[in-house]
Amino acid sequence: MKLWNKSSDIDSKIESFTIGNDPEYDMFLASYDIKGSQAHAKMLHKVGFLSSSELESILGGLDEILKKVEEGQFKIDEGVEDIHSQVEFSLIQMIGEPGKKLHLARSRNDQIAVDLKLYYRDQLSEIKNMVIELTDSL
Repeated sequence: MKLWNKSSDIDSKIESFTIGNDPEYDMFLASYDIKGSQAHAKMLHKVGFLSSSELESILGGLDEILKKVEEGQFKIDEGVEDIHSQVEFSLIQMIGEPGKKLHLARSRNDQIAVDLKLYYRDQLSEIKNMVIELTDSL
């Protein structure tokens, strides 16, 4: 299922290159996608786009999904485009209408940029710690 599917035809080679088939790589971003979505939901609440009950529902649903990710029980279903779509679909399935509001004021590019920034931050922190261990051992 493609969120961006429009009425125009797309060459299958372009579509294959653009979408890819790399769910294992997407799963590396799952926890970061959820953390970014939690922060985005809090912002939507702060500016008045989400009620307190909607925020609570969204955060609770995202916490449940994050727990499944951490336990290795979350996967990208066949036919779902990527981790971002899977999290969104799972959240909507869990909590209904409030889950649909989470994408408000956020493009897919924004979402990916946040996910990657959080991922890179963690990776750089690990590299820093490894370098410190290395220099301490010398």
